[in-house]
Amino acid sequence: FVAVPASFGFSALPAGPLQAGIAFSATITALNVNGATTPNFGRETLPQPVALAFIRAQPTGTGASDGTFNGTLGAFTAGVASASDLVWSEVGRGDLTATLTGANYLGSGLGAGGTTGNAGAIGRFTAHHFEVAVTPACASFSYAGQPFAVRITAKNGLSPPGTTVNYDGSTATAPSFSQAVNLSDAPILGLGTFTGAGVAAGLFSAGVATTLAPAYSFTTKLTAEKLLPVRAIDVDGASSAGYTEGSTLLRSGRLKLSNAFGSEKSPLSLSVQTQYWSGNAWVLNHADNCSAMLADAVVLSRYLDHKGAPLTAATTWSTTAQAFAVSNGAATLVLSAPTPTLTGSVDVALNLGATAVDESCLVTHPPSAGAALAWLRSQNGGCSTGWTRDPSARATFGIYSPESRRLIHSREVF
Repeated sequence: FVAVPASFGFSALPAGPLQAGIAFSATITALNVNGATTPNFGRETLPQPVALAFIRAQPTGTGASDGTFNGTLGAFTAGVASASDLVWSEVGRGDLTATLTGANYLGSGLGAGGTTGNAGAIGRFTAHHFEVAVTPACASFSYAGQPFAVRITAKNGLSPPGTTVNYDGSTATAPSFSQAVNLSDAPILGLGTFTGAGVAAGLFSAGVATTLAPAYSFTTKLTAEKLLPVRAIDVDGASSAGYTEGSTLLRSGRLKLSNAFGSEKSPLSLSVQTQYWSGNAWVLNHADNCSAMLADAVVLSRYLDHKGAPLTAATTWSTTAQAFAVSNGAATLVLSAPTPTLTGSVDVALNLGATAVDESCLVTHPPSAGAALAWLRSQNGGCSTGWTRDPSARATFGIYSPESRRLIHSREVF
């Protein structure tokens, strides 16, 4: 007659947490109906193979993945075999099963099997590491204080690493196996403050999270450009250290607005520049092709007549501003010709904040729409020693340059 093991039992199971893609071990024992070891199992002339499988228990849902499972069970000795290279590629919990291959032990037509259950006895499996990709806020750089985009991808420890799609905080899986992640500058720059560094677990979907909140602000405005590498680490200790970590070039920036004068019969153009601190001086930021301002953020105040006196009923006039976009670090703010056609001047400020009141050093501050470009504020004017003021200038209509018009030829000799 042929006697088949009644079942297979599991022991020496690893305690969680375990890392996805990293080997773990287990011991399998052939048992009789009383739960005792059957030491003759494995001594057959042709040992009967036992197949191992891994069944995902958690998470469940439409977004959950079974991943891949690999491993080799060693030979049975005295009814006991061990496996030390079991690898599951995913995040979550699962159970092991052992089954006599073919369910035909020694031609008897009988089989045997065993399992660790169905509640997820193996795990919790966590992400092995992260890969971080950074998209600068302005194509090739970010201004200090300007939010930039960071994409974090949870990976396993396989070679090559794969994305652990069960690292998910969305409604596509339950329960959630994603964790809160913190971003930091690595190595530490020590030049300012990293804000928006917390990435909520719920932001992850199929192993990937993208955040637009991170920003790094220099403590001192006069700081030369620096490269900011970004590191991700979650509460389980999974980190991007030693793996792909993106970075952005940081520049301390300001927006400069210049005075202008011209005919009261034509639109007037004011020069605008975005600049960055080179370490020695403020220089034109040729790489800036993204800064822009709507017309509602241009503040017009303190209209004066041609004598420099405040407006009266007889001298009332107005002008309107146009939106502008920076190209290669420069732009032009255009004011319409005065209506009616009178000569005079007007103070101009650019509200770079996020409120309806600008922070320029001008006397009056009519309501406006903030442009949300606070990182371009600087020490504009003498009303503050800080670097938090909006730029301002004066536009004057009705002043010409008659001296230059009379010249036919000019030469300077040194």
